[in-house]
Amino acid sequence: MNLWINDLANKPLPGAVAAAAVAAAMGAALIAKTARVTLQRRELDGTARDGVQALWDLAGRQQAALLGLADADGHAYRAVLRSAPLPASAPARTSAWLHATETPIRVAESCRSLLVQSSALLDTCWPAVCPDLEIGIWLLETGVRA
Repeated sequence: MNLWINDLANKPLPGAVAAAAVAAAMGAALIAKTARVTLQRRELDGTARDGVQALWDLAGRQQAALLGLADADGHAYRAVLRSAPLPASAPARTSAWLHATETPIRVAESCRSLLVQSSALLDTCWPAVCPDLEIGIWLLETGVRA
């Protein structure tokens, strides 16, 4: 992690979208943690338990997806950098830029789907992990802004 952050500070890549995706992945991890602890500690009825379990599952999937998107952003932007010497109208340059714009959209979509589901946990969250939930939500909002 230290190497990645050092690269973030000192190299062209990773960039802001990758950083937002990693932050959002940490947010998803905090949501997963909150759901897991809440399931272990709280007595929940069947419907509530199913909802928290579904959120835990979704958070795990989105965590992995967001980390993958951080890598995808680097690959996409490298293609943009490689296409820089080409004329602005070159199909390869246009394609590289179009591909690079897909990653922030996918990051935002991944975060948004988890944010929508996470709000339900605010009412049932085990008190000791409510701050984890709140920080997780803030980190996911960073991904939406990317």
